[in-house]
Parts: sequence; structure tokens; C-alpha cells
Amino acid sequence: MVDLTKFLRGYMMKKTLLVTALTCCLFTTPHLFAQQVTDSNFIEVNKLKYGSELIAVGNINFSLSETISLKPDTVEFSISYLTEGKTPTEASDTNTKNMKALMTYLQQLNIKEQDITTVGYKNYEQLSPEPITSPANQKYQTLITIQTKIPSDQLYAVIKTLDQQGINNLDKVKDTDNTYSFAIKQVADNADTTKQQAEKKYQLISEQLKAQGINQLIIDKYNNQPVSQSTNNIKTYYVENTIKINTKQFDQLGKIIAKAEELKMTINNDFQYSVSDNTKNKAIADAETKLLAKLQEKARRSLSSADYQLGAPQNLSVFNTEINAPIYPINRYAKNDGIMLGAVANSPEQVSIQPPSQYDLTVTMNGNFDILKKISK
Repeated sequence: MVDLTKFLRGYMMKKTLLVTALTCCLFTTPHLFAQQVTDSNFIEVNKLKYGSELIAVGNINFSLSETISLKPDTVEFSISYLTEGKTPTEASDTNTKNMKALMTYLQQLNIKEQDITTVGYKNYEQLSPEPITSPANQKYQTLITIQTKIPSDQLYAVIKTLDQQGINNLDKVKDTDNTYSFAIKQVADNADTTKQQAEKKYQLISEQLKAQGINQLIIDKYNNQPVSQSTNNIKTYYVENTIKINTKQFDQLGKIIAKAEELKMTINNDFQYSVSDNTKNKAIADAETKLLAKLQEKARRSLSSADYQLGAPQNLSVFNTEINAPIYPINRYAKNDGIMLGAVANSPEQVSIQPPSQYDLTVTMNGNFDILKKISK
């Protein structure tokens, strides 16, 4: 017969052990399991990388830089075209017509449409004065300003004499004693006639004043010039269009400039040279290969003990710094000076653009390498 007391005591002990075991599994197993998985993964990866005789025991980090000098192969510059007209349509039509002519010429030089960009377009109006009368009706004026001393008792007699000659203004000179000023003004169809008329009137007035006892006449100012004409404000309409050209065809620059000048366009002083992305990427890729070999050699030399070997890089990072981008020509835009890049047929003036000789960028590589050790058997 089963002892109920012993049975219950045994049952409770087994239950306690089961709970304890489950609790240990709950709190301990994930950590131990993760550690086992990590260790297992490391061993498997290590075997895949280095076999069963070597193991990674640490890592080492190094950095190297190299400067690359490249020759610019791309140029970017802009051309502006300003047209005017009596109406907005006239200014716009002229601009469009000649811009199309330039675009057609650029396509003939194999410059693609995507390499030509409109960077500015504006239209505006401006008022400017214009003489009402024609140049044939231009008048000329001679003006002689004279100063003289007039005694107070002769002032009205002098005024009467001047009035007879059509001179209505007699002004006292400031801060003087009885010194007065008057002007002889003559207008005629040409400069010589008005000059002669003014001199004749001066002689006549001089003689009349001498008869009144006034002998000293001083010419203070004299001028002979066209008479300012009445004007109307004339409205003129303008259209300004600016395009930017990007090309590798340095030998065609002279032809492009000559064509733009032929069409009365402006070559802007903004030539900018650079190296194309394809050229830079190829140079950087070549530099990376060389840098990796140098980086590995440098890391290998740092392992002084024969017990250790250099493993594969855990990670590599590469970045580059453009030292002088963008770069501009020494002589941005000059005629008859510098290196000729294109001969312009039938052009009265040769245009030359001098590009910079080199374009520098620095490539830097950082590498983190495994340090290996033989596994003792």
C-alpha cells in the first residue's frame, strides 16, 4: 500500500525541481545560445576566409593618400544676346532668329542639345530722349558774359544802352563795389555765323559804353555750342537671352566664338574648366587599386613578429577631395594672346582661350585589416 505522505512529499520535490529547471532555461538559455551561435559563426566565417590553420586574433588600421593630376577635358561658358526693337515682337523675333542660327551651327560642330542650357531670358523696355527736330535744323549759340564797373549816376544810362541791343538783364556781381555783369547771346544756323554776330554786337556795345565814360569791359565767360533741342521720350524694347555651353571640344572654341561675334553676340568672361566625371572616376579607380596594394604592404611591415600574418580587410573606406575645382583659365577671354585652340576661317580677329595645365584631386583610403595567427595543433 502506497504511503500517501511520502507520495505527496516526492511529488512536491519533483515539481520544485521542474520549476527550477524551467526558470534556468528561461533566463540562461538565450544568452548561452546566442554566444554559441556567435562563436560558431565566427569559426565558420574564419574557416571560409583563412581555412582551418589560421585564426583572426585582432585587427589593425591604416590610412594613405595620393594626389592625382589630371588634364582638364571639359569647358563651360556662356553667350548672351541682346536685341532691341520698336515693339516687343520686333525685339523678340530678331533674338529668336539669330539664336536659332547659333544653335544650328553648334549642332554642326557635334555639340549635343543636352549640352546647351538656357540660363537667362528677360525682356524689358527703356525710355530715351530723342530730339524733336532733325539734325538739319540744328541751331548754334554764342554766349559772352561781360563784367564792368558802372558808377551809380550812370547806371540807368547803361541799362538803356543795353536794352537797345536786346539785353534785358544787368546783374550786380556779389561782394563787389559797383561791378555789374551782362551777357551777349546770339543764335544762328551755324557756329561761325553766331560767333561773328556776337563779336559784332560786343564791339558795338563797347563803343557805346566808352562814349559814356565806361572804358573797361572784362570778358568773364565765352562759349560757342549747339543749342539744346526739345526732345520726346522714345520707348525701346529689349530682349536678352543667355545660354550656357558645356563641351569637350577645345579645338572648336575659336569657331564658336567667331560665329557668336558674327551674330553680334557677347562671349561672357566666365570660362570654367574641369575634368569630366568619367575621367575622374577612372583615375580614382586606378588610384584605389594602387592605394590598396600600398596599404597592405604598410600593414604587413608593421607586423614585426613572424607568428602573425596580415589578413583580409574587414572594411575599406575611400574618399576624394578636389583641390582646385572648378578651375578657370589664366586668360579667360582674350584676342590675339595665348594658345590658339581653333583657327577661324575668314575671321578678321583670332580668338584664343588658354586652359589651365592641370587639375588635382586627392584620394584617401582607410583600411582595417585582420591580424592572423597559426592555430597550434
